[in-house]
Amino acid sequence: MSERSRLDSSALVKLVLAEAESPALKRHLGRRPDRASCSLVQVEVVRAVRQQGSEAVAEARRLLAPIEMIDVDEPLLRAAADIEEPTLRSLDAMPA
Repeated sequence: MSERSRLDSSALVKLVLAEAESPALKRHLGRRPDRASCSLVQVEVVRAVRQQGSEAVAEARRLLAPIEMIDVDEPLLRAAADIEEPTLRSLDAMPA
């Protein structure tokens, strides 16, 4: 069984829009089909690609569909708030 990949919004956007890191990320994930993310990516990724048009939005939605979404709840919010790293942004602290 493969190890689960925990994906944040920036990684998911790289799978929709071609960026320098996109090919390496796709190769890596090709070996790890089990994926999870915080449910907030459903908003973040679609919003991030929206300026690229309806095809990018549709591709983002297709990409997100099979990913296990971890709901944002009080324990998750507390855990994210308690991470000691002071430079970590709020949404990046949400574990997937």
